Amino acid sequence: PVKIDNGPAVKGKGDLIYGGPEDGWLGLADVSNGSIDANWVLSFVTCVNKPYVPVEELALAKDSMQMRVGEEYYMPTKILPSDATYRTSQWSSSDENVVKVNNTGLIQARAVGEAYVKVSVDRGRMSDSCKIVVVPSLTSGVKVQSTQHHILMSWTAGVDDSWKLYYAPTSNPSAVDSLDLDEPLACLSGLKEAATYNLKVYAYSESVLTDSIVRVVNMTKAKSDYPAIYIAPSYVAESPFLLDVHNLKSAYESMKWYIDEKEVQAPLVRALPAGEHLLEVEIHYGADKGVEYIRRKIQVKE
Repeated sequence: PVKIDNGPAVKGKGDLIYGGPEDGWLGLADVSNGSIDANWVLSFVTCVNKPYVPVEELALAKDSMQMRVGEEYYMPTKILPSDATYRTSQWSSSDENVVKVNNTGLIQARAVGEAYVKVSVDRGRMSDSCKIVVVPSLTSGVKVQSTQHHILMSWTAGVDDSWKLYYAPTSNPSAVDSLDLDEPLACLSGLKEAATYNLKVYAYSESVLTDSIVRVVNMTKAKSDYPAIYIAPSYVAESPFLLDVHNLKSAYESMKWYIDEKEVQAPLVRALPAGEHLLEVEIHYGADKGVEYIRRKIQVKE
Protein backbone atom coordinates (compact mmCIF):
# COMPACT_ATOMS: atom_id res chain seq x y z
CA PRO A 1 0.00 0.00 0.00
CA VAL A 2 1.13 3.52 -0.76
CA LYS A 3 2.36 5.59 2.19
CA ILE A 4 1.35 2.98 4.73
CA ASP A 5 4.14 4.00 7.08
CA ASN A 6 3.36 7.72 7.01
CA GLY A 7 6.69 8.30 8.69
CA PRO A 8 9.13 6.35 10.83
CA ALA A 9 7.76 3.33 12.75
CA VAL A 10 10.73 3.12 15.12
CA LYS A 11 12.57 6.23 16.29
CA GLY A 12 16.17 5.64 17.20
CA LYS A 13 16.59 2.66 19.55
CA GLY A 14 13.26 3.02 21.30
CA ASP A 15 9.83 4.58 20.98
CA LEU A 16 8.16 1.64 19.21
CA ILE A 17 4.94 2.99 17.74
CA TYR A 18 2.15 1.96 15.42
CA GLY A 19 -0.42 3.83 13.47
CA GLY A 20 -4.09 3.12 12.96
CA PRO A 21 -6.14 4.53 10.10
CA GLU A 22 -8.41 6.37 12.53
CA ASP A 23 -6.36 6.92 15.67
CA GLY A 24 -3.14 8.06 14.07
CA TRP A 25 0.22 7.06 15.54
CA LEU A 26 0.26 5.69 19.11
CA GLY A 27 3.35 5.16 21.22
CA LEU A 28 3.86 1.66 22.71
CA ALA A 29 7.13 2.50 24.39
CA ASP A 30 8.53 5.83 25.44
CA VAL A 31 12.24 5.39 25.87
CA SER A 32 13.55 8.81 25.12
CA ASN A 33 17.10 8.01 26.11
CA GLY A 34 17.27 5.17 23.57
CA SER A 35 18.56 2.69 26.14
CA ILE A 36 16.88 -0.32 24.48
CA ASP A 37 19.16 -1.88 21.89
CA ALA A 38 17.30 -4.88 20.46
CA ASN A 39 15.73 -6.40 17.36
CA TRP A 40 11.96 -6.09 17.15
CA VAL A 41 9.59 -8.64 15.60
CA LEU A 42 6.49 -6.90 14.29
CA SER A 43 3.27 -8.74 13.48
CA PHE A 44 0.32 -6.86 12.08
CA VAL A 45 -2.70 -7.29 9.84
CA THR A 46 -3.55 -4.83 7.10
CA CYS A 47 -6.92 -4.60 5.39
CA VAL A 48 -6.86 -2.28 2.40
CA ASN A 49 -10.11 -0.84 1.08
CA LYS A 50 -11.97 -3.80 2.56
CA PRO A 51 -13.43 -4.55 6.01
CA TYR A 52 -12.53 -7.70 7.93
CA VAL A 53 -15.04 -10.52 7.27
CA PRO A 54 -14.98 -13.32 9.86
CA VAL A 55 -15.53 -17.00 9.11
CA GLU A 56 -19.03 -17.89 10.30
CA GLU A 57 -19.12 -21.62 9.52
CA LEU A 58 -16.44 -24.30 9.31
CA ALA A 59 -17.28 -27.98 8.88
CA LEU A 60 -15.41 -31.08 7.76
CA ALA A 61 -17.31 -33.53 5.57
CA LYS A 62 -16.96 -36.24 8.25
CA ASP A 63 -16.60 -36.22 12.02
CA SER A 64 -15.25 -39.79 12.08
CA MET A 65 -14.11 -42.30 9.50
CA GLN A 66 -12.18 -45.51 8.99
CA MET A 67 -9.18 -45.96 6.71
CA ARG A 68 -6.84 -48.81 5.82
CA VAL A 69 -3.08 -48.63 6.19
CA GLY A 70 -1.68 -47.08 3.02
CA GLU A 71 -4.97 -45.46 2.00
CA GLU A 72 -5.31 -41.76 1.13
CA TYR A 73 -8.39 -39.54 1.40
CA TYR A 74 -8.99 -35.89 0.59
CA MET A 75 -11.21 -34.34 3.27
CA PRO A 76 -13.73 -31.84 1.85
CA THR A 77 -14.11 -28.72 3.98
CA LYS A 78 -16.95 -26.21 4.11
CA ILE A 79 -15.91 -22.62 4.88
CA LEU A 80 -18.48 -19.81 4.88
CA PRO A 81 -18.89 -17.08 3.88
CA SER A 82 -16.97 -17.36 0.63
CA ASP A 83 -15.58 -13.84 1.05
CA ALA A 84 -14.23 -14.39 4.57
CA THR A 85 -10.96 -12.57 5.06
CA TYR A 86 -8.96 -15.53 6.42
CA ARG A 87 -10.19 -18.67 4.67
CA THR A 88 -6.77 -20.30 4.45
CA SER A 89 -6.88 -23.56 6.43
CA GLN A 90 -4.23 -24.98 8.74
CA TRP A 91 -4.18 -28.77 9.17
CA SER A 92 -2.68 -30.95 11.88
CA SER A 93 -2.74 -34.54 13.15
CA SER A 94 -2.76 -35.64 16.78
CA ASP A 95 -0.44 -38.54 15.87
CA GLU A 96 1.54 -38.39 12.63
CA ASN A 97 2.77 -41.94 13.14
CA VAL A 98 -0.82 -43.09 12.56
CA VAL A 99 -2.23 -40.38 10.27
CA LYS A 100 -0.51 -37.63 8.32
CA VAL A 101 -2.28 -34.69 6.69
CA ASN A 102 -0.93 -31.98 4.38
CA ASN A 103 -2.04 -28.36 3.99
CA THR A 104 -4.66 -29.24 1.37
CA GLY A 105 -6.49 -31.77 3.55
CA LEU A 106 -5.00 -34.92 2.00
CA ILE A 107 -5.00 -37.59 4.73
CA GLN A 108 -2.60 -40.55 4.64
CA ALA A 109 -3.17 -43.60 6.85
CA ARG A 110 0.27 -44.77 7.97
CA ALA A 111 -0.21 -47.31 10.78
CA VAL A 112 -2.94 -49.10 12.72
CA GLY A 113 -4.38 -46.91 15.47
CA GLU A 114 -6.47 -43.79 16.10
CA ALA A 115 -5.75 -40.11 15.54
CA TYR A 116 -7.61 -36.83 15.17
CA VAL A 117 -7.22 -34.58 12.14
CA LYS A 118 -7.88 -30.92 12.90
CA VAL A 119 -8.44 -27.95 10.60
CA SER A 120 -8.33 -24.29 11.70
CA VAL A 121 -9.25 -21.09 9.87
CA ASP A 122 -9.61 -17.39 10.59
CA ARG A 123 -6.20 -17.27 12.31
CA GLY A 124 -7.21 -20.10 14.65
CA ARG A 125 -10.54 -18.58 15.72
CA MET A 126 -12.55 -21.52 14.37
CA SER A 127 -11.67 -25.21 14.09
CA ASP A 128 -13.18 -28.63 13.45
CA SER A 129 -11.82 -32.16 13.76
CA CYS A 130 -12.38 -35.71 12.53
CA LYS A 131 -11.52 -38.96 14.30
CA ILE A 132 -9.62 -41.37 12.05
CA VAL A 133 -9.50 -45.08 12.89
CA VAL A 134 -6.83 -46.88 10.85
CA VAL A 135 -7.29 -50.62 10.36
CA PRO A 136 -4.93 -53.13 8.72
CA SER A 137 -4.97 -53.60 4.99
CA LEU A 138 -4.21 -56.87 3.25
CA THR A 139 -1.00 -55.30 1.99
CA SER A 140 0.15 -54.27 5.45
CA GLY A 141 -0.94 -57.38 7.36
CA VAL A 142 -0.41 -60.38 5.08
CA LYS A 143 2.14 -63.08 5.95
CA VAL A 144 3.15 -65.92 3.64
CA GLN A 145 4.99 -69.12 4.52
CA SER A 146 5.85 -71.85 2.02
CA THR A 147 7.34 -75.33 2.31
CA GLN A 148 8.08 -77.92 -0.36
CA HIS A 149 4.42 -78.98 -0.56
CA HIS A 150 2.28 -76.35 1.21
CA ILE A 151 1.59 -72.60 1.38
CA LEU A 152 0.24 -70.80 4.44
CA MET A 153 -1.18 -67.31 4.00
CA SER A 154 -2.55 -65.28 6.90
CA TRP A 155 -3.47 -61.65 7.53
CA THR A 156 -5.15 -59.34 10.03
CA ALA A 157 -8.90 -59.30 9.56
CA GLY A 158 -9.65 -55.61 10.14
CA VAL A 159 -13.36 -55.04 9.45
CA ASP A 160 -13.73 -57.70 6.75
CA ASP A 161 -15.87 -60.77 7.40
CA SER A 162 -15.12 -63.06 4.43
CA TRP A 163 -12.44 -63.67 1.82
CA LYS A 164 -11.92 -65.46 -1.48
CA LEU A 165 -8.54 -66.89 -2.50
CA TYR A 166 -7.57 -67.78 -6.07
CA TYR A 167 -4.31 -69.57 -6.83
CA ALA A 168 -2.57 -71.08 -9.85
CA PRO A 169 0.97 -72.06 -10.87
CA THR A 170 2.66 -69.43 -13.01
CA SER A 171 3.56 -72.18 -15.47
CA ASN A 172 -0.14 -72.83 -16.07
CA PRO A 173 -2.14 -69.71 -15.11
CA SER A 174 -5.41 -71.12 -16.44
CA ALA A 175 -5.35 -73.94 -13.86
CA VAL A 176 -7.01 -71.79 -11.21
CA ASP A 177 -8.30 -73.16 -7.92
CA SER A 178 -10.16 -71.16 -5.28
CA LEU A 179 -11.12 -71.21 -1.62
CA ASP A 180 -13.97 -69.43 0.20
CA LEU A 181 -12.74 -68.35 3.62
CA ASP A 182 -14.51 -67.21 6.78
CA GLU A 183 -11.26 -66.52 8.64
CA PRO A 184 -8.12 -64.58 7.66
CA LEU A 185 -6.06 -67.69 7.01
CA ALA A 186 -5.57 -70.16 4.14
CA CYS A 187 -3.55 -73.37 3.96
CA LEU A 188 -2.88 -74.81 0.49
CA SER A 189 -1.68 -78.40 0.15
CA GLY A 190 -0.78 -80.81 -2.63
CA LEU A 191 1.19 -78.18 -4.52
CA LYS A 192 3.93 -78.81 -7.05
CA GLU A 193 7.49 -78.98 -5.76
CA ALA A 194 9.85 -76.19 -6.87
CA ALA A 195 6.92 -74.35 -8.50
CA THR A 196 5.88 -70.69 -8.35
CA TYR A 197 2.28 -69.72 -7.60
CA ASN A 198 0.17 -66.61 -8.09
CA LEU A 199 -2.17 -65.95 -5.16
CA LYS A 200 -5.01 -63.40 -5.20
CA VAL A 201 -7.06 -62.61 -2.11
CA TYR A 202 -10.28 -60.56 -2.16
CA ALA A 203 -11.70 -59.22 1.10
CA TYR A 204 -15.41 -58.55 1.67
CA SER A 205 -17.46 -56.78 4.30
CA GLU A 206 -21.15 -57.68 4.22
CA SER A 207 -20.61 -59.06 0.68
CA VAL A 208 -19.09 -55.80 -0.57
CA LEU A 209 -15.54 -55.97 -1.96
CA THR A 210 -13.30 -53.84 0.27
CA ASP A 211 -9.71 -54.86 -0.43
CA SER A 212 -7.52 -57.16 -2.52
CA ILE A 213 -3.93 -58.29 -2.79
CA VAL A 214 -1.74 -60.30 -5.17
CA ARG A 215 1.28 -62.33 -4.08
CA VAL A 216 3.78 -64.44 -6.02
CA VAL A 217 5.06 -67.33 -3.89
CA ASN A 218 7.98 -69.65 -4.59
CA MET A 219 7.80 -73.11 -3.08
CA THR A 220 10.70 -73.77 -0.71
CA LYS A 221 13.49 -75.83 -2.22
CA ALA A 222 14.95 -78.79 -0.35
CA LYS A 223 18.35 -78.25 1.26
CA SER A 224 19.33 -81.93 1.61
CA ASP A 225 19.06 -85.24 -0.24
CA TYR A 226 17.32 -87.17 2.53
CA PRO A 227 13.91 -86.77 4.20
CA ALA A 228 13.97 -83.97 6.78
CA ILE A 229 11.44 -81.96 8.78
CA TYR A 230 10.97 -78.49 7.36
CA ILE A 231 12.10 -75.81 9.80
CA ALA A 232 10.74 -72.26 9.47
CA PRO A 233 13.12 -69.29 9.81
CA SER A 234 11.44 -68.48 13.12
CA TYR A 235 8.48 -69.50 15.26
CA VAL A 236 6.40 -66.96 17.16
CA ALA A 237 4.11 -67.90 20.04
CA GLU A 238 0.40 -68.20 19.21
CA SER A 239 1.08 -67.86 15.46
CA PRO A 240 0.23 -70.48 12.80
CA PHE A 241 2.92 -72.48 11.00
CA LEU A 242 3.33 -75.47 8.68
CA LEU A 243 4.49 -79.04 9.19
CA ASP A 244 6.19 -80.68 6.22
CA VAL A 245 8.83 -83.24 5.30
CA HIS A 246 11.15 -82.38 2.45
CA ASN A 247 12.45 -85.05 0.06
CA LEU A 248 9.73 -87.54 0.83
CA LYS A 249 9.97 -90.86 -0.94
CA SER A 250 7.09 -91.10 -3.37
CA ALA A 251 6.29 -94.63 -2.20
CA TYR A 252 5.23 -93.71 1.34
CA GLU A 253 1.72 -94.76 2.39
CA SER A 254 0.89 -92.62 5.43
CA MET A 255 2.29 -90.11 7.86
CA LYS A 256 1.61 -89.15 11.47
CA TRP A 257 2.79 -86.00 13.22
CA TYR A 258 3.44 -85.46 16.93
CA ILE A 259 4.27 -82.34 18.92
CA ASP A 260 5.60 -82.99 22.40
CA GLU A 261 4.48 -86.63 21.98
CA LYS A 262 0.85 -85.67 21.20
CA GLU A 263 -0.56 -86.45 17.78
CA VAL A 264 -1.58 -83.41 15.72
CA GLN A 265 -3.20 -82.84 12.35
CA ALA A 266 -0.84 -81.68 9.62
CA PRO A 267 0.09 -79.58 7.81
CA LEU A 268 -1.34 -76.61 9.74
CA VAL A 269 -0.49 -75.93 13.37
CA ARG A 270 -2.49 -72.95 14.54
CA ALA A 271 -0.44 -72.00 17.59
CA LEU A 272 2.17 -73.11 20.10
CA PRO A 273 3.15 -71.49 23.40
CA ALA A 274 6.62 -70.03 23.79
CA GLY A 275 9.40 -72.43 24.67
CA GLU A 276 11.11 -75.52 23.26
CA HIS A 277 9.01 -78.15 21.49
CA LEU A 278 9.74 -81.55 19.97
CA LEU A 279 8.46 -82.26 16.46
CA GLU A 280 8.21 -85.89 15.39
CA VAL A 281 6.94 -87.45 12.18
CA GLU A 282 6.21 -91.14 11.63
CA ILE A 283 6.37 -92.16 7.96
CA HIS A 284 4.94 -95.52 6.92
CA TYR A 285 6.32 -96.96 3.67
CA GLY A 286 4.24 -100.15 3.63
CA ALA A 287 4.20 -103.49 5.44
CA ASP A 288 7.38 -104.75 3.84
CA LYS A 289 9.33 -101.48 3.89
CA GLY A 290 9.04 -100.41 7.51
CA VAL A 291 8.55 -97.09 9.30
CA GLU A 292 10.84 -94.06 9.40
CA TYR A 293 10.93 -91.66 12.38
CA ILE A 294 12.28 -88.11 12.13
CA ARG A 295 12.59 -85.81 15.14
CA ARG A 296 13.48 -82.14 15.41
CA LYS A 297 13.38 -79.57 18.20
CA ILE A 298 12.15 -76.03 17.61
CA GLN A 299 12.30 -72.90 19.75
CA VAL A 300 9.14 -70.77 19.83
CA LYS A 301 9.71 -67.12 20.74
CA GLU A 302 7.45 -64.84 22.75
